[in-house]
This record gives sequence, structure tokens and C-alpha cells, in this order.
Amino acid sequence: MQDFGVAVCADSVGLGKSRLAATVAKLYGEQNNGAKVAIIAAKKLHDNWEREMAELGFSSNNYELYNKNLMSRKGNNFLTEFNRYGGADIIILDEAHEGIRNYRNRIHRTCLQIQEQDRKSGRQRYFLLLTATPWNNRREDIYNILSPFLNRPEGFNQLNLPGELVTWFQSRDIGVENFTDNTEIFRRVYKELFLQRTRQMLREATPDMNLYAKRVAEWLPVEFEISTEEALEQIFTQFEDSLFIPFADPIRYLRENVEQRSLLRNQRRLFLQRAESSMYALQRTIKGFGSRIRKLQNLLEQVTPDADGLKQFLLVHYEFESLPKNQPTLFDQDDWETFNEDYEEEEEDESDEDQEEGQQRRQQLRTLINNYTDALRDNPEQAQYIYNRILSDCEGDLRQLDQVQNLLAGEFLRDHKREQVTNKVKELIDKGHKVLLISTFSDTVIDYYDYMCRDGIIGAKGIGMAIGATKSYYRNNSSAAITVAPHNFYKGSNHRTGVKRAQVFRLFAPVASCKKPTDRPTKSEEISVLIGSETLSVGQNLQDADYIINIDLPWNPMILEQRIGRIDRPKAHKCENIYIYYANSESQLLRQASRLANLNKKLVGELATGEGEIPTITDVKNLGASIYGDTLFDSEVLPGYIDFINSLVNARKLEQGNLQEESLALMLINYVQSNQCHSKKVINVTYGTQWFH
Repeated sequence: MQDFGVAVCADSVGLGKSRLAATVAKLYGEQNNGAKVAIIAAKKLHDNWEREMAELGFSSNNYELYNKNLMSRKGNNFLTEFNRYGGADIIILDEAHEGIRNYRNRIHRTCLQIQEQDRKSGRQRYFLLLTATPWNNRREDIYNILSPFLNRPEGFNQLNLPGELVTWFQSRDIGVENFTDNTEIFRRVYKELFLQRTRQMLREATPDMNLYAKRVAEWLPVEFEISTEEALEQIFTQFEDSLFIPFADPIRYLRENVEQRSLLRNQRRLFLQRAESSMYALQRTIKGFGSRIRKLQNLLEQVTPDADGLKQFLLVHYEFESLPKNQPTLFDQDDWETFNEDYEEEEEDESDEDQEEGQQRRQQLRTLINNYTDALRDNPEQAQYIYNRILSDCEGDLRQLDQVQNLLAGEFLRDHKREQVTNKVKELIDKGHKVLLISTFSDTVIDYYDYMCRDGIIGAKGIGMAIGATKSYYRNNSSAAITVAPHNFYKGSNHRTGVKRAQVFRLFAPVASCKKPTDRPTKSEEISVLIGSETLSVGQNLQDADYIINIDLPWNPMILEQRIGRIDRPKAHKCENIYIYYANSESQLLRQASRLANLNKKLVGELATGEGEIPTITDVKNLGASIYGDTLFDSEVLPGYIDFINSLVNARKLEQGNLQEESLALMLINYVQSNQCHSKKVINVTYGTQWFH
């Protein structure tokens, strides 16, 4: 921090980043009498921070605690509050990757505003950033995390780093590409500014303490009815290529490039993710997709099949103009929740543009609509073709959705996966264990919670739920919505809704959540099961549990690492192993082999040769831009995942499935089994029982 004005603590999850930051703040205050300390963290983590600061002797008037959520909202007064009384001298920024790694995000831009204010006033502050997953999707994440806080770039010169780094971090236009393309410079900067301890380091430094349990991966096999497998196979094969989703950016039809649109790909991916998650999530998605397609179809049928009609259709669709009076929308507003879930995207955050940028893009879109439709005035046959093509795609999509709806009618009522996950939970809690379950989607969480609450065994042991916001729930596909509060718990005949988040955690993980033993609930009050969305994946101490069940898998392995980190922390009780369950059917795991290309790229970079083979790696320096090449990421990512696919592919003897996906799976299996990496930077990676060093 002294050299650059910023440092990043990138310790693995569960290694005590908050305690380290509180200690740094304590020492800085002792060395600089009267120094002001500020912590910027999500509101849901404030209770954690208050406990950590109290442990170091801070009283509530010794520091300011700011709500990071406010930084992302339009019209917020965050800067006014932040600069009150001159502002802080040392700032701790928690979960620094959230919002800041996307340079277009409002949180990132707010940090740049603070930097510019300090530059103009000559103010010197120090920033300590905390994140367990700084390298999330690409090297640019590292640039974006550092750039708003580097207020002493001359530190590069003092450490004999190349002088051009100063220019790179002062000018984004030239800096990002130069910084991320130069592996040697990138890794030197990372080493200097990022403190990253791993469990492996702690195990080697303190071999007798046994602070962390061993991770054990377990497959929780899910068996569906034959008709269900057929329907899921149709979704994961035909839908990926033949579902056109016309409501996803319909201007693409005028571009004569119907397929090549990122919004279409995202909507398809959403459909696939929710099909993997739960029958309830899939059913709501089918209903939501169908409603939006019918709305678009109805709108199109009201205009003429020519250039003027298409223009009117697009202007209404993109909300430049309003629907005619008394025109039904055919779209239940509650269905919008289907497309507004609190889940993490794999590649990048949604751009949170300011008002001026948004207006510019809207104007560009309107200009495109005008230009495309004007060009069609001289080509009425093409206009008629486009009109008919959109209607045809609407009809085709609705037909496919109806087919799947019919095939899954029985499964929607029963949901074999939900049954089998529930049975595993009952088996574990009957042995006295506590179980954490996490899903990408909040409506899956609500459906599982509702189902498990009605199970006598789980109800007697107690279950809690945590999601990001209030949601609507349609039990048994009812047309009447039930409003569900974000935090609830149920035990015996006691069903409490709308409680505080901390209250649910206290009941599930009293040892981890309560500083004083007297604050803990009695044994009869504790709950044995907690289910939640990704809102549980960050910053929560839930290590009273030794078992976690992944109802579905996130598309970003860093999110999975965050999930596991909730229970993979130093425990007050003796624990040899923690158990990580993956609830998937055989066919689901095989289908997910296609994800391994992206996973492999993130973990070890572009290694494949022109013939598609992955070469032997003998030195970490040979790894390109990747998590393992650039960072000291901790032991296991997707533990056991390759083993699952290995056993399944062998069992199937490569007789079924997509040949390209199977070949990729085999390459990665061979890579994990045969490669060894050695360098001064020791990397230990576990896939189940297979290691490469």
C-alpha cells in the first residue's frame, strides 16, 4: 500500500481476509494517530464486519461502514456520504471483484470518481482490496480491479518494473491490451500487488494444526423417467440450435443474421441452465418464454407485412412507441421474474451504463430500425419474407415448448431430482449432520424449501432459506402467486417468514455466527438444513456444516469455489473431510462436458495444439493467460468433476453423445492423469483423487 496506494489481499476463501484487513487497519491507526478507517461492503456482510472489528478492539465510532450496494444505484448519495468529514484515510473494500472488474459498472466508475477527486485535491489515501477470486474470467479483471486505486504509479519505478506501466494504468485505451498481453510484466505486477495465501501454504507451514479438512467430491446420481430424459435430451440438443426465441432482439431478422446475436445465445443458455436446475424453474421458463413469444406474435399480426409494418412492430417492441389502446399484452408481469433471477453470468457483468450512454445506444438502435426498414421499401418481397420468418419462428418455438411441456407434465408434478436430493438430505441429517444446499436460481430454492418443509423428518430437524429478494411462487403451477420473503425458517410447527438474515444463520451455524456462546440458540432451536441462492456464496461463515449439495452447477468455476468456501473454513469441531455433492443425472453430466472447453481455458489457458491435443506441461511458465498460470489459486476447483465424466464416458464406451464433447472430455481426462507442473510457484490441483503438481 505504501508503494502504490493499494494492495489486494487475494487469499483463498476461508483464510481470514477480513481478520487480516481489520489487523492492518488497527496497525495503521496506531502508527497514524487519528487516522480514519472506512469499510465498504455489501449490506448483508455488515454484521460480519462489526464482529471482526470488535475482535480487534474497534468500537462502532472508530470506523465508518458503508453500503457497497448503494454504489451501484442511480441517484445514490454514496460520494456525499463517503466524503463526509473529509473522508477516510484507509479504505477496506470487500469482495473487490464484484462490480469493479467490469469497468462499465457503476461501482467501478464511482471508484474512478473518488480517484479523480483525490487527484485534484492532492489527497493520499490507502486502499486494501479483498477478493478470493480476482482472476474471474480474463486478465483484464486484474487491470480493472487495480486501475481505480493506483494513486502512486511511480511505485512501479521504485520496484524496477518497466516504466511504461505508469502510462498503461493512466490510459485505459492503450493500457489494457499491453498489460494483459505481456505475461512476464503481468505476473510481476500480480506478485507485487496481490497477497495470495492458499490452504496448501498453511498446511505446509503448520502441518500439526490440521486447520482445513480434506475435500471429498461425491456424485449424487439423479434418475429420471424415460419420458423425462427424452424431453431433456430434446432441450439440450434440438433447442440449442433450433429454438430461435424471436423476442430476443428481433432486429437481427433485418440484419439477415438471425443466429449471430449474443442476446439469443444468452437466452438459450438461460433456458439450458434452468432446465438443469429444477423442474419448477424449467416450467416457469417455458411459461415465460411462451408468454413473451405470444406477445410478440400478437403484436406482429397487427401490423402489415411490409416495411412500414415492420418498423411499427420494432418501434413498439423496443418501447420507442406504445401499444395501441386496449391492446392486451398477453404477458403476465409476474413472468418477468423468470428473466430476472439473482444468478451469476459466466462471462461478464451486465453493463450498467449511465444515462447519457444509454440514450446514445437507444438512438443508435432507432437509427438502425429506420435504416433497415427504409431499405426494405424497395424490396417488398424481402419485407414479406422477414415478416413470415418471424411468425414462423414464433410458431415453431411454441410448438417445441408445447412438446416439452407435454413430455414433462408428470415430472413437473413430481420432480425426481428434488425427491432424490431430499432423500439425501434426510439421510445426512438423520446421522446428525448439517447440510447446506445452493442453487443458481432463487425460484429453485423456493420450490425445494417449500417441498422440504412439508417433509416430516426435515421439518422436525428444521430448515432455513435465504435468497436475494422477495419473489413470487406458484405452487403446483397454480395461477395464484404466493409472495415469499427472502429469509425464512421452519421447525416443527414454528414457521417464521420475513426474519432477518442473521437470524437464519444463527440457527444453522451458531458456532460460526455467534461470538459469545451465550448468544447461541439452544439445541432444540437449531436447524439442520439451509438452502439458498448464490447470495449465500459470498462472505458467509457456515462451517458448522460439513456437507454441501450443489443443486446445479454455476457456469463459472470461481463461483463454485465461493460456494465450497462457505463450509471449507477452520472449524470448532473435529473434521477430517468435508463433502461436496453434485446432484446431476448421468446424461446431464455428459452434456456438461461441453463446458470443459471454457473451464480448461480459464484454468490453464490455450494449451491445445492444432490437432486438438493438450501437450505435457513441465513448467508453469508455459501456461498462458489462465488462473493457474497467473495466480496462486487454491487446491481444488470442481473436485471430482473430471472423475465423474471419466467414469461415465468409460461406462458408455463412447457409444453415445456428441463426439466432439467426448473427445474434449477424454483430452482433459488424459491431461489431468498424465501432466505434472513444476516451478518456483507450486500449484496443487485436485480433481477427485487425481493430482497434478
